[in-house]
Amino acid sequence: MAPLQPIKSKGCQTIVARLTSGMNRKLNPEPTPEGLSGSYFLKDRFRNRVAIFKPRLEEPFAPLNPKGVSGPLGSEVHVSGILSGSLYLREVAAFIVDSEQLFSVPETFLTQVDHPFFLHNAKPSLLTPPSLGLESNQMFTRGDSNRHHLKSTSARVGSIQKMVVNNGSVSNISVSKLPVFEEQKIALLDLLIMNADRNEGNIL
Repeated sequence: MAPLQPIKSKGCQTIVARLTSGMNRKLNPEPTPEGLSGSYFLKDRFRNRVAIFKPRLEEPFAPLNPKGVSGPLGSEVHVSGILSGSLYLREVAAFIVDSEQLFSVPETFLTQVDHPFFLHNAKPSLLTPPSLGLESNQMFTRGDSNRHHLKSTSARVGSIQKMVVNNGSVSNISVSKLPVFEEQKIALLDLLIMNADRNEGNIL
């Protein structure tokens, strides 16, 4: 695992150390069943879930999405103007915006994870538009149609976010039980980062 940004937060440094210990034990990433993106629990050497990894190329409507919603990199997702291959950056941006921890956004940072597990969905896929940038260690060949073709390697660039245990889906809790101030904090954060994916499954 190789962080792609300076890791200044002590919390993020701890995550890196714990995940490195798990990688050294050759523990496989564990796919999460929820959501439309390819997301994975990463573990430490004691097999404790430490963080969630969201690869760029496995986002909804990205080339290597494993949940049946693949498409060319740069495709619009469910909201106009938000493109596949950019969602992982929004995850990291939310943590940067919350530098004072007013909104309790879990530690999040950019990284590249290189693991044989990610060869599970190695397949050629179209990559467009190239202006979104390329994975640093992807292999590309130019086709007759002057488009790029992508072949997966064992590496994935994406975001890593600290694992936070919840008490179940908010849909199982009466709205009257939710603190109004906490609801307002969530609404304000969503406005600040232009969050287009708030739902009952991602409220902590």
